[in-house]
Amino acid sequence: MSSCLIIQECDDVFIGSDTAVSITYKDVIYRLNTNGKKLYVVEDMVIFCSGNLNLSYSLMDNFIKGKDHSVEKLRDMNKEYCLKFDSKEIDILICSMLNNKTIVYQISPYEDFKIIIKRAEVGNISTWVGGVKSQECSDSACESLENQMKVEEVYQKAFDDISYEGVGGRAIVYRINKNGIKLYYTNDIKEKNIRFINEILSNQHLIVADTLIGHLVATNKLVVSDEAGTVTIDGEGININASRTDGKVAIKVNTTDVLKISNLIKDIFSIDATGNVVANDGTYNNIKANNVTAINGTYTNINTINMIATLMRTSNSSNYMIFHDQYIEFYHLGSLRMRVGFNSANNMPSILLYGEDGNEEVGSITAGSSAASLSGNWTVESGSEFDIYGNTNLATKAYVDQQISSHQYIPPSA
Repeated sequence: MSSCLIIQECDDVFIGSDTAVSITYKDVIYRLNTNGKKLYVVEDMVIFCSGNLNLSYSLMDNFIKGKDHSVEKLRDMNKEYCLKFDSKEIDILICSMLNNKTIVYQISPYEDFKIIIKRAEVGNISTWVGGVKSQECSDSACESLENQMKVEEVYQKAFDDISYEGVGGRAIVYRINKNGIKLYYTNDIKEKNIRFINEILSNQHLIVADTLIGHLVATNKLVVSDEAGTVTIDGEGININASRTDGKVAIKVNTTDVLKISNLIKDIFSIDATGNVVANDGTYNNIKANNVTAINGTYTNINTINMIATLMRTSNSSNYMIFHDQYIEFYHLGSLRMRVGFNSANNMPSILLYGEDGNEEVGSITAGSSAASLSGNWTVESGSEFDIYGNTNLATKAYVDQQISSHQYIPPSA
């Protein structure tokens, strides 16, 4: 929860916010601490970014670390975060100077992430409010300005008027004009009867720890959170939602998704409640698995027992083999040149040879019931001057010698 008040003139603009950090427990808002950061100075801009602080901190950290500090880049990142984490809890207001005149940008998921530009005419004073209790804050500021109160008094009264568990701590105000960006005002916000989460939980003998890197709140539910994510442990089990500091990798562990790791584009690894594993791009060593389906990959030194493959290709080059259930096809330069296995026509083992086009069968050897048959045009050996054409029966040399011997002509004796 946060509030942001902007007072804009043509050549001068002020932007201020509070530092309260709140938490919702059993649908009631409590104050967690007053160390929240809502305003960021980036080059010639002061940026208000708040809502879900886990997302806001991560978003601004990655934006500041990046090289592109344009308003358009921040808009794209805001949209990316909100869509990725299914959230509309990031509000952004930006104050800067353009051509020696003030300019205010608004980026909100409720406006479809459009960049809304606000300018002030000479002699006019405009107020813009973002965050919670916006109407009350605007009414207080406008009344103070009509009463010609000083800028610091306007901010102090506005934040004092709307302070509650979600708004408070300190008021921090920056001023932007042709002379640059300066911290203009900071002071404690006057608060009354603020409900702190540790006061509620202490009666239940529970632990509250506030550190520089996160917050831990435990009741019948244990919550550990920082800007990178949240871990929740309750009666349903453990729930983890975490992202890398650059926002490019996110992890979910819960009783619904079980385990899911994703990048900005897609889920890259997941295990569902039935034990199904989905993984993209990786090295897998010493895996024992049943009923494996693999799509598009390179597999090296694989030892398998009783592997069943309906169709397997040996490489993605133009020279490869394809293994079918009953035969193997050999491809050269992308064309089918030979098929070895069972001939579907007569259910006999055969070797089929194809021409350069890969379509026309130019020769074959097919097993018969007692001898192999040869078809097609065959050249026995280059230079042998012995060619075979058409359907021909072949015989071994021993068989031919025996036939010649048994049919040898013996002239009658004199």
